[in-house]
Amino acid sequence: MDRGSEFKATFSELLVSGPSKFQVDNLKVNIDKLTFDFNIYLPKLSFRGKYDLKIRLLLLNIAGVGDLKGVLENSRARVKLYCERYDRDGQQYMRVKRLAVKIQIEKGQFDMKDLFNGDPVLSQVGNQFINDNSRLFLDELTPGLERSLSETFKNTANEILQLATLDDMFPAA
Repeated sequence: MDRGSEFKATFSELLVSGPSKFQVDNLKVNIDKLTFDFNIYLPKLSFRGKYDLKIRLLLLNIAGVGDLKGVLENSRARVKLYCERYDRDGQQYMRVKRLAVKIQIEKGQFDMKDLFNGDPVLSQVGNQFINDNSRLFLDELTPGLERSLSETFKNTANEILQLATLDDMFPAA
């Protein structure tokens, strides 16, 4: 994220945990096209990764490069699965070809290590400032989280889908 010389942040190597505790609603299925469209609620997501940050606000310059961890609460996402048929052992199965996630995060808490070259007092002040202005960081973090969640959900769905044939999942009426 680059908002001019006053605010630059890069987040990388994001790993997310907690997406398995989701709740689904408003499921729409098109069996012929093998598409699934639904909303999910994610009560809590924990994440860790790397950051590179430079912020200048009034007289305060916050800078650092290091490890990042945090928690996101009350997230809602729109999920779209695009699946395809494939044959295995003479039977038809389904797998996720593409999965798209668009997420809205209500609340986030961040802990960035090594702000101000690891100065503990300044790091505490910097983390407090960041958490008081977390919307800026959530907006930057969201695309990486969407990619990570898409990959996690796609892999999980494909592991489950390989266990049952299309006829098992959608018996003829």
